[in-house]
Amino acid sequence: MEKKITRRRCSLPTMRLSNVLVFVVLVAIISIGVRIYQLTPIINPELEHPFHIPLDYYLKKYESINVSGPFEYFNDFFAPESYVYDSTEDFIYTTTRDGCVRKVNLEKKINICLVRTGLYGPAYNKPLIPIEECNGIHSHEKCGVPLGINFDNDKNLLVADAYYGILRISNFRSNDSVKVEHLFSNQGTIRFFNSVLQSSKTNKIYFTTSGNRDLKDYLTEAIEANGNGKLWELDPTTKQTKVLLSDLRFANGLVMNRDQTKLFISETSGNRLRVYEIESGKQTKINENFPCHTDNLKVSNVNPNEFIAGCSAPRTPIIKYAQRFPFLIGIMKAFPTIYDLVRPKLFLIAYFDRETGELKRFLYNKQETKASSISEGYEIGNYIYIGSYHNHYLLRFANPMIPHRNTTA
Repeated sequence: MEKKITRRRCSLPTMRLSNVLVFVVLVAIISIGVRIYQLTPIINPELEHPFHIPLDYYLKKYESINVSGPFEYFNDFFAPESYVYDSTEDFIYTTTRDGCVRKVNLEKKINICLVRTGLYGPAYNKPLIPIEECNGIHSHEKCGVPLGINFDNDKNLLVADAYYGILRISNFRSNDSVKVEHLFSNQGTIRFFNSVLQSSKTNKIYFTTSGNRDLKDYLTEAIEANGNGKLWELDPTTKQTKVLLSDLRFANGLVMNRDQTKLFISETSGNRLRVYEIESGKQTKINENFPCHTDNLKVSNVNPNEFIAGCSAPRTPIIKYAQRFPFLIGIMKAFPTIYDLVRPKLFLIAYFDRETGELKRFLYNKQETKASSISEGYEIGNYIYIGSYHNHYLLRFANPMIPHRNTTA
């Protein structure tokens, strides 16, 4: 008896499901292969320091002051990154992550957005949007993110906006309209402007760019430590620029020595400072294998022979391993809260000699976890004001190095 062969046709939904399963399996195989490949360590001699020396070792070796507080917290400041103080009018100017340069007097309860640095600032002819719409990563490119701030030689404000470049803000002490001038704008090829200052000796403006990524990807840029940061020189008259250093590992804060012959640059991911001699172009790496990731640098107003570095975080083993194994960077980029969970949270700033860069002392508090994520320490009167790249408040405390202080002043 002859058997009749019947052909069963696969339904369209079944075929689609099969194709999806095959695609998922292929993606999984490729992903596993890539991950296995990425298990190979990155051998980077610049990052091959011995395992970092614990912070407690430094706190015992150098003068260290345990700041007992009280710590004062002022709300309605979205990540106040950096400060300058105008003693003639008794106002603080600070840069915040919502795209503002703010004019502040805490005693008089003044906190106003003096000027906005992005598309909705006076440099662009666009209608304003509510400031509340400038509070997230998605708004950075349109609202701007001002970071470093200093006075120029004419007491105007110099600001480095991460997205919009180097700005000069003038006419802000009068009742007329504030003026914003772009001294060096981002044309899309230069990213992550960070700190800025001007020399009264050469009249040149110096600024840093942290890397090749935008601010929103700062964690990846910081962890990879690829040496894409740069130190720049800008002539404010001709608007000509040139790169002075191009191998900085997350170039950050800037400060000059007293006779303005050299620059100290904070290398956040290099765990060190770099010294650049302006006339000769000689560079030196100092404070190698430092126990924290230094951020902004500011001259001490109590002792102008010293400068202060904010410590964004103490060093932690996971960063060292992530710098060696790329797949860990991918995990932390996909889940940024992981880094926030493992990152030690404490208050820490460091003081250095302004001529040699030698470490002088630490101010710290291991219990005040709310005072972590520090970008800057800035002395005004009897207080030290603390900047932050993350916190939604301004922090200050009585300066413990002023023994007979009147904290009501």
